Amino acid sequence: MKLLLLLALCGAAIAQRNFACMPYVDPGPCRGLFPRYYYSSQERTCLSFLYGGCKGNLNNFVTFEECKASCAPTSDHERRCLARPEEGPCNGRAIMWGYNVTLGECQMFTYGGCDGSDNKYETKTMCEIVCKSDLPVHLDPVCLKPKYTGPCAGYFPRYYYNNTLKTCEQFIYGGCLSNGNNFVTIEECKNKCWVSPPEVCNYPVDSGPCLAHMLRFFYNTVTKACEQFVYSGCGGNQNNFRTYGACEKKCEKFMGVIPRA
Repeated sequence: MKLLLLLALCGAAIAQRNFACMPYVDPGPCRGLFPRYYYSSQERTCLSFLYGGCKGNLNNFVTFEECKASCAPTSDHERRCLARPEEGPCNGRAIMWGYNVTLGECQMFTYGGCDGSDNKYETKTMCEIVCKSDLPVHLDPVCLKPKYTGPCAGYFPRYYYNNTLKTCEQFIYGGCLSNGNNFVTIEECKNKCWVSPPEVCNYPVDSGPCLAHMLRFFYNTVTKACEQFVYSGCGGNQNNFRTYGACEKKCEKFMGVIPRA
């Protein structure tokens, strides 16, 4: 009987969570400006919006992490990177790197040598490859605000950061009551908000953990050339191309003079 009750409660909790993730964003009828997050089933991620302060629906979360945990699909890498880096109960003093989801960057910490979370890496580079490529970049809160022309009737070309499209776009500003996501030039907008994705050509070569022997190509940042390596068939990273030509096309802007056979 207790087991059936527990299953029923779990099912109800899951159903409530899924229901919260389904509705469209609804700021409600009130006029407050409360930064919140909602899950976009179209974008398959959590996005920011301004909540009016009353009514609306359940697709309304105070933090990005709360929305992500409730609604967004997570990979093993994401679960690992979202965990808090932990020293563990042992007394070792190993220097490790963990991803700080609040700051959106990898930070050094001291690991005791046992237990703790899986959010630990031997180098900063490996931490960034695993976490910064899989997780959304945490922007300045100003960049998460929607386009806002304001109540005035002026005509001032400005730029704002479109968090859905991940780019800076022009809009017409009325001239008063800016919400901050308002820049005079596109360069100013990019400097504040735009973050380029991790460049796959700079990833170190990684054969992966499996046992296959597949000939692939990777870009070598030391020799400035595409080179052959043996891929195991699983894991690894995106600096992995089936042909030399595909590697060259993707990474040519980094290349030096490449000798050809």
